[in-house]
Amino acid sequence: MDDKLVELGQDMRQVTDLLTDLERKVSGKPAAAGETGSQEPGGIPEELVGMVLETLLMMRSFCPPQERKMAQADVEQIGLPVWRKA
Repeated sequence: MDDKLVELGQDMRQVTDLLTDLERKVSGKPAAAGETGSQEPGGIPEELVGMVLETLLMMRSFCPPQERKMAQADVEQIGLPVWRKA
């Protein structure tokens, strides 16, 4: 149990670091000395993209089809593209 809590704490710190880095990159706030600002060419860290995609795919698997269609309609209503599995 203790090992799992330590591992969870490490995961939470990693996610927090990734989110902090992402917020810094997109906010336009000055970066620390020697670093680039919001125009950093690296963009969104791949680890964060992977975690977000994994989370969204898990959420979709638990969602009934009717609720998914309602959510997709909301996305379309605000003018964003809807992702549909090919």
